[in-house]
Amino acid sequence: MNTVLPAHGLPRASIEQELAAMRAGDRDKQLLDWDSHTFLYTFNGGADVKTVAESVYLQFLWTDALSAYSFPSVKQCQDDLIAFATELLGGDDRTAGRISTGGTESIILALKSARNWAREAYPEITSPEIVCTNTAHPAFLKASHILGLTPVVVPAGTDFSADMDAVKAAMNQNTIAIIGSAPAYWHGVYDPIEEMSDIALSKGVWLHVDACLGGLLAPFVRDLGYPVPRFDLSLPGVRSISADFHKYGYSPKGVSAILFRSEDDARHTIFEWAGGIDVAGYRTPGLSGTRSGGAIAAAWAVMKYLGREGFVERAASVMRFIERAKAGIEEEEALSLHVEPQLSVLSIKADGLDVEAIGAAMAEKGWLMNVFGGPPALHLRATPANEPVAEQFVTDLRESVRAVARGEITSTVRAGVYAD
Repeated sequence: MNTVLPAHGLPRASIEQELAAMRAGDRDKQLLDWDSHTFLYTFNGGADVKTVAESVYLQFLWTDALSAYSFPSVKQCQDDLIAFATELLGGDDRTAGRISTGGTESIILALKSARNWAREAYPEITSPEIVCTNTAHPAFLKASHILGLTPVVVPAGTDFSADMDAVKAAMNQNTIAIIGSAPAYWHGVYDPIEEMSDIALSKGVWLHVDACLGGLLAPFVRDLGYPVPRFDLSLPGVRSISADFHKYGYSPKGVSAILFRSEDDARHTIFEWAGGIDVAGYRTPGLSGTRSGGAIAAAWAVMKYLGREGFVERAASVMRFIERAKAGIEEEEALSLHVEPQLSVLSIKADGLDVEAIGAAMAEKGWLMNVFGGPPALHLRATPANEPVAEQFVTDLRESVRAVARGEITSTVRAGVYAD
């Protein structure tokens, strides 16, 4: 281990210089322009949005979201964020919610609630199972591992949406929950949540909808007149739904919301300890204990700053990029889409060519894209920052495809992975 705590404190300038050298190796410092040339990790709502978020974040950096007593302002921000999400995701006066640190925590809280609910509703179930498709986010597998659940994973249909015959066939006396994506990250495809809602009601199981990617985009895309299927709490079988503010809410990482049909469902997220000798009790609504209120307040500020009009404008920008990119892909003979885009994701296939090599060629041109297998795909997820460079993207993609076809580029350069 080479890192040693300095015997004496270092000057601020020295610290900043060392960090700058470390940051120089990060991908966002190596691309031509990270905001416009990446389709991974960050969601840029504009320079003005960043300014608002950064200013508020610093104001709340040293607050602690653990204590509503000490920092009621942070609690108010959380309550308002839950109210914003409730309005956008089909909730009503009975809807309850929690603010978490991200989609994974929201998913863990959803499955914890489903598990604890099932313990009360079906005490005879000793080996609880959930059913999801292989397009569901891997956080469901992580949550199942943590919570002692058995995930039963079924293949999606040829359209990458949940095959409901397979889902129904996988359900048995141990099934406590089914999972739907709205949409799934990999191909941007919605599962048939309306049908899932009906099944959940008829079978008496919990339905969680993972809308972490699209939950704060789809309502505004619908406002623009695009077809968006029903997927939220307006469907009676949906017991919980998650959506990330740090995606299309354009806030800093990590702020997510999980909504429940009622507080009776939401109560299962709570951890409470009565206390001990000379120690007061301890109660948290989710997994997190102490954490800065900076990201929470920044998310609140961005929602207020943009308002519905601002979100609709950014949704329009996202969809314009998707339409132009789709047209460019269709113009290139070697390229096509695995499925028609349903929101902000394109899953691109290359007939007879190595998609990893195409991704590597795009990386050399300053773009960061995902490459997935099963089936092989070049993946992109658009933000408003991509729209101004849509034509450049199409040109660079065309040149990359042709370079790979000529054998000039191989997949020796890593194009990108979702998480590593």
